[in-house]
Amino acid sequence: MIRALTILVFCLFLPFGQATADQNDPRLNDLFNKLQRLEAGADVHRVVSAIWSVWLLGEDDTASRKLAVGNALFQQRKFDQALEVFDKVIADYPNFSEAWNKRATLYFVVGRLDESLRDVEKTISLEPRHFGALSGAAQIYMEQERWEDALQAYRQATRVNPHLPNGKQIISNLEDKLKGI
Repeated sequence: MIRALTILVFCLFLPFGQATADQNDPRLNDLFNKLQRLEAGADVHRVVSAIWSVWLLGEDDTASRKLAVGNALFQQRKFDQALEVFDKVIADYPNFSEAWNKRATLYFVVGRLDESLRDVEKTISLEPRHFGALSGAAQIYMEQERWEDALQAYRQATRVNPHLPNGKQIISNLEDKLKGI
């Protein structure tokens, strides 16, 4: 099952012309520029998917494979095993932003918010355009009732990706929360 998932992940990335990348991949600049110019619609989904595809690729095939294994374990809700894999990927590839983001997501799901926020901050330090991590920070801040921090994180996420689902509504809700409405 994990082997099949790994093969599927790599097949999805073949159109991009290489099997390795990371948050420093030069394709990301073009993709983010396109994302800013697009109107809502199918093209947005295509560009966002392409960004995630690049982020999921590590600096070499080993990093990418390990991350795919961790993701598969996470999807199967085998959180302890997934955490071990993510820890190993981070130890071996400390500048791989998506490894930090995946571990942050796992920590969030299991309720370890402080650890999740620490990993989100590391993700953002490596890839300031990581709208997933910025949105994740906002979610953590909302859980902690840190409304101003949540608003700032979500505003930053929508500056990077103006097409985030319900972005305007979430910002409006947070602004209302701060006004006491």
